[in-house]
Amino acid sequence: MLRRLLQPGRAAWALEWTRGYATELPDNLLPVVAIIGRPNVGKSALFNRLVRRREALVHDTPGGHVTRDYQEGVAKLADLKFKVIDTSGLEPFLPGDTIQARATALTGRVLNRSDVALLLIDGQTGALPPDEQLARWLRKTVVRTPSSGSSSKSSSSSGDSSSSSSISESSSSSSGSGPGRPRGCHVLLAANKCERRGVGNEALVAATLAESVRLGFGEPVALSAMTGEGLSDLYEALQPLLDPIVATRQAAVRQMEAPVAAVEQQQGEGAAADAAAAAAAEEGTASGSGKGPLKVAIMGLPNVGKSTLTNWLLQDERCLTGPEPGLTRDAIKERIQWEGHDIELVDTAGWIRRTKLAAYDESGGAVAEQTVAEAKSVMQFVHVVALLVDAQRALELREGLTHREVTLASDVVSEGRLLLIVANKLDALTPAQRQQALALIRQTVEDSLPDVSGVPIIGMSALTGKGADRLLPAALSMYSRWNLRVPTSKLNRWIEQKAAEYQAGGGKELNRVTYISQVKARPPTFVAFVSGSSPLSTATTRFLAAQIRQQFGFSGVPLRITVRMKQARGWRAEQQQRGIGFGGGKSRRR
Repeated sequence: MLRRLLQPGRAAWALEWTRGYATELPDNLLPVVAIIGRPNVGKSALFNRLVRRREALVHDTPGGHVTRDYQEGVAKLADLKFKVIDTSGLEPFLPGDTIQARATALTGRVLNRSDVALLLIDGQTGALPPDEQLARWLRKTVVRTPSSGSSSKSSSSSGDSSSSSSISESSSSSSGSGPGRPRGCHVLLAANKCERRGVGNEALVAATLAESVRLGFGEPVALSAMTGEGLSDLYEALQPLLDPIVATRQAAVRQMEAPVAAVEQQQGEGAAADAAAAAAAEEGTASGSGKGPLKVAIMGLPNVGKSTLTNWLLQDERCLTGPEPGLTRDAIKERIQWEGHDIELVDTAGWIRRTKLAAYDESGGAVAEQTVAEAKSVMQFVHVVALLVDAQRALELREGLTHREVTLASDVVSEGRLLLIVANKLDALTPAQRQQALALIRQTVEDSLPDVSGVPIIGMSALTGKGADRLLPAALSMYSRWNLRVPTSKLNRWIEQKAAEYQAGGGKELNRVTYISQVKARPPTFVAFVSGSSPLSTATTRFLAAQIRQQFGFSGVPLRITVRMKQARGWRAEQQQRGIGFGGGKSRRR
């Protein structure tokens, strides 16, 4: 069988088959590949190609920048699995007070924990002076590991040292504002936009590759992020660099798991099963439903402090912050452990008014429009949305929420997601002004969101951190209520008692409800069967939802109620005449 696996054409499949039985590394121990380069060379496009989905924003902006915060994802290139990071355009020689200089400082922190720096250049223009400046900076600051062309022993030793330092430093980050001096990582040169199809493209690519050797990092890997050409060459270049790191970390994981396996063997299978069940129960309790982390999105208008709050919750300068509105463009996702709970925080771009999109980027509003669309899409996969409101601005305008904030809150409720209102920047107000601002916000929420009551309103300051520690407990409390299920028998006993209280007056329509049941959670959804052939009025449906919310502990949780009723007289005969069966399809005729 081994000969059959090693036949030509089956080597890649055989390698993947054998690696399938190796120790699986967790995502935090995967080797890290950082994609760096000057602006507009296709870093985000290559990132999307490697993670196999559109995560990073891509737009052709010559002379401008699209990416500011870095994006992380798990890449799969044939049988290679590694963590890839999309970074902002690297320009380490800019003044420190500019936006791009701050973004470059974040990129420098990424290099501190990277195993391979994939330096990307534009294959159509070749190596330009900014590429040469960046290459000189990398040669001075990045310590290169031994080349893959050396002996296997040296390659293995470099992998050992790199992996051991990575395991010990996986949770550490550099302090300081500048790029600093990254720890040892290999610089791999690649040329993007090298489409070989077409007349003369082959010769142009060859000339570009020959010219780029002068950067000092060897011959570049020619590839195209848009068409996928050259990914096999990238695989051949990355494999000798990543395989020793993966092997060393797998050995370390097996060494740490060996004592646990020995204890389980001594205790017997019964004790091991009990321990596994306890671990599973603990995991299920931590995540709420056992199906993944609690996902919390931080949304709001531009310049209300979303990124500042995200950094405080992460206890790390993960997101780019500053006085300029519209700094965040990509949705930034980071996982944290908070009191035994796995939580994923999502920092989103500010919701920009359509008429003001052109003022937020260098492309006439095209990039800003993509950021708003991505922020809207985030709402579809998160559980909780924390809507940040500027309390200082609310007090100045004498309105709790602006029209766009009310629209955003309504969209969150319509999607069935949990809503938290967070009044930020209370540190700029006096105690009396804080109470006044919170009262304005609470009144606007009650008036604008009649379909959901009891939405928590949290006052805080993201800059100082005062009050920010109440956000995650409130989100977890609402998430537990979002997953509640009420037994059908309990619901029907309650509806009988409630209908008996309203034999006359506006609530007497509750007597039409003959049966009610909760069909799903997340969000809690109920189906009410009523007598008669007309639906319940909107007022009665809202009243029923409010009573369920109050009786069964769904405070602040959006509910959905579907009403089922009898069809009007004559409907069945009409359907039979048209040849439509009661199951929804055409009736069979013999």
